[in-house]
Amino acid sequence: MNVAVCRSYGRVRKRPDEGEVEMEDSTGVSIRELRRNLRMTQEEFAHTLGITVATVNRWENGHARPSKLARRAIERLVQYRAEGSAQAL
Repeated sequence: MNVAVCRSYGRVRKRPDEGEVEMEDSTGVSIRELRRNLRMTQEEFAHTLGITVATVNRWENGHARPSKLARRAIERLVQYRAEGSAQAL
């Protein structure tokens, strides 16, 4: 079996010549959904987290995954927004 492993991206896929479909994890989709639920553009999300728009784009397209530090920043952003919404009620 001819398998390529992309460890830094968390993907395992068979080579295209075997006619197999690439399987990706759902981290990028989750980040895109989270950002949209926060009603933020990629630019706003990136600025708030202190990262580049290109990094957000790579996360959402499955080309990279957030580091532990970035995941903690995202968690803090979600908590902050949730607290703000609760206070507005």
